Amino acid sequence: MPKIKLLWFTLLLLFESATASLTGSFTVILTPMVNSTSSNTTYYLEVYLNNIAGGNVPGDSTITITFPTDYALGGLLGVTGAMADGTTSGITLSPSGRIFTIDGVFPVDSSDDFALQYNIIGIVNPNRVVTTQPFTISVVSLSTVLFTDSSVTVSITAGQLACSFVPDLTQVKTVSPYTISITPSTAIPSGGRLEMIFPDDYWPNDQVRSKTIFNTGMFCTNMTNTIPGITCSRDQLKVTVTSMFTATTSSQFQFKIQLLTNPPT
Repeated sequence: MPKIKLLWFTLLLLFESATASLTGSFTVILTPMVNSTSSNTTYYLEVYLNNIAGGNVPGDSTITITFPTDYALGGLLGVTGAMADGTTSGITLSPSGRIFTIDGVFPVDSSDDFALQYNIIGIVNPNRVVTTQPFTISVVSLSTVLFTDSSVTVSITAGQLACSFVPDLTQVKTVSPYTISITPSTAIPSGGRLEMIFPDDYWPNDQVRSKTIFNTGMFCTNMTNTIPGITCSRDQLKVTVTSMFTATTSSQFQFKIQLLTNPPT
């Protein structure tokens, strides 16, 4: 019996060594269907293995996707997976923290090429404009990494705002409240702020650039019941509105800027 056990152990080592020495062309593409900040979207994963040499890819192998820390763990909850072509199979997606494991796609014979197109559904994009840190996507067997790619990144872009900007009074050089309505195309996270850059028309010709067209005591008032209180501050032609987003929202909201002077012409 000891000799049989020793023989089995030697064969196991040889098997692990063979899988660890696999070579081939490993190509990974990861594409979000929507790139804008805070969007809940589907990530389209493509994995290709070509020209495999050194043995077969074992049936216990899995594909792992490690998300970078740009993604909040809360945005990785409730994620599901599905084949991109809509077919059903024994392929499963199992998340654990930042690591997602796709099982049921192997074995692959060394004489064959391998291709996987898979949808990872329900990923929430980072809440800021960023090119993410790299993802790590690997083929793993018995804790041995057979193929890996740590170069894939995703570009997260700004969402859009639908805005209206209406003065209560339209006479030139008149001090007037302005009603501002904004609807974001994607969710704005709690703690976000709104920055508005006014055009040069709002800088009177008879004033030097170091002065402001906003009257002393300029402030903002809430017109949306869901906004408990907002604060305006200015830096020349830029107005920043804070304390507006106390919870993640994609709803329309309205507020007024008080004590704003209309352009001189």
